[in-house]
Amino acid sequence: MSIVEIEAPRSSSRHPTALALRDTASRWGCPFSALCSPGVELRLHASLAEIDRGAWNQVARHGNILLRYEALAALEPGQDCRYATFLDDGRLVGVARFRAAEFIGPSFENLLTPESWWAALARWLGVASRPVRSRIAVGGSALVSTVPTFAFSPEVAEQDAGRFLAQAAQQIQRQLGASGTLCESASERWAGRLADRGYSRVASEPSMSLVLDHEWTSFDDYLASLASKYRVKARRAYAKASQLEVRRLSVQDLEREAPRLKALYHAVVARARFRLGCLDTDQLPALQDALGEALIVQGSYLGEQLVGFLTGVADGETLSAGIVGFDHELNRPHSIYPRMLYDYVRIALELGSKRLDFGRTAAEIKSTVGAIPVETFSWARHRNPVINTALPSLLRRLELPAHHQRLPFKKNWYSLNRAFLFRELGPSLSALRL
Repeated sequence: MSIVEIEAPRSSSRHPTALALRDTASRWGCPFSALCSPGVELRLHASLAEIDRGAWNQVARHGNILLRYEALAALEPGQDCRYATFLDDGRLVGVARFRAAEFIGPSFENLLTPESWWAALARWLGVASRPVRSRIAVGGSALVSTVPTFAFSPEVAEQDAGRFLAQAAQQIQRQLGASGTLCESASERWAGRLADRGYSRVASEPSMSLVLDHEWTSFDDYLASLASKYRVKARRAYAKASQLEVRRLSVQDLEREAPRLKALYHAVVARARFRLGCLDTDQLPALQDALGEALIVQGSYLGEQLVGFLTGVADGETLSAGIVGFDHELNRPHSIYPRMLYDYVRIALELGSKRLDFGRTAAEIKSTVGAIPVETFSWARHRNPVINTALPSLLRRLELPAHHQRLPFKKNWYSLNRAFLFRELGPSLSALRL
């Protein structure tokens, strides 16, 4: 397949005029004759309103629920986004959404090994102690950290999908005024094409996943599988949280609690080692309307005050944990966050999910409820050719936070479920030497 890059004009029309096509083709250096040849056409859009809802959803169903037109439309007012559509003879075969996000990370001296050449260069340039900040075009969700926001129909060969995505991302990066692009959790099978386009693989903190035993029909069954030490820990968390009233939040609750939700969420974000933009929590009511029962928002109240909340997205057989927020001063005496982790397990069991993805960060405490680290990769590209050439070497020297992996289940549980776990988690399980 060949690809022709066309930027759709910003107007109410969904189909560019011939004159607009000629102008755009000239701007990208594409001969107009190429527009009429067989191949895949790329169109870029500033708004979902320019795209047919049914056609988008027909392709988005090959991705995840957060890629649905309704979900993206709910979040659009709070984000600076661009959309890409890929058409084969006028029929939509691929979709992508990239959002502009401010990446904020620790200083180079905290990211790099002190003896590395890169650390020495940063000290020489006088930037070693400065926090890393950059505007990035992200092909991923702000609600669930490991979810990509692009998909292609099965008929599109995977090597072509990677190439098409890379070309779209390059143009979107320019439109968003971003210094780089990040394709979140892109398929490993696209690796060759992304690498050919100058992308480097980024090793990030693992995503913590819990595979739910098919014999667990209740939360008590889950507790019974825990070793005594961790069962006591779970019960202690619920005992400390006994004064909390936990309930599902409705659209009306989300609207009423909007200022508190924002404050609790940003209290957590402010402590994060890496930040890649924030979700506008004011959009949660609209997202709840769009996703219905698939979006779980649960609040924890101490008296009349909201002191914590969790979000989750149920997509097929998987429950993915989303953003959370809680009062750090009240967390220790009332076990707000530990209770949330166990509540995720309870919710997953109630939904009949087979897998619970807790996402990245806080790996050790997530491992105490049974989550196992699953290696995840993203793909990054910098607009500066010199920096981009050096990016692979720089990324190899980044120090990811280490954690002590807990194995909370009884030893015989791991033995009996080893084959099942390996089938679900693959190589990630081998590293634990169970």
